[in-house]
Amino acid sequence: MFATARKLATLIYRALRWGQPYVDEGAEAFEKRYQEIRMTALKAKAKELGYELLPSVQAPVEGEVTG
Repeated sequence: MFATARKLATLIYRALRWGQPYVDEGAEAFEKRYQEIRMTALKAKAKELGYELLPSVQAPVEGEVTG
């Protein structure tokens, strides 16, 4: 709730102070930023617990030719 109020206050302040227009980034940009923030938090938590996150390697689908 406070984050939303702060974001709105910032947008209104910028619009009034400098005439900066509001630009909707769109859902895709929001999701990308959200995933990056989540990944950063997960990596920090894993490190705090003594682990290291590594990207997973997907196993080939049955019947798929590799190589």
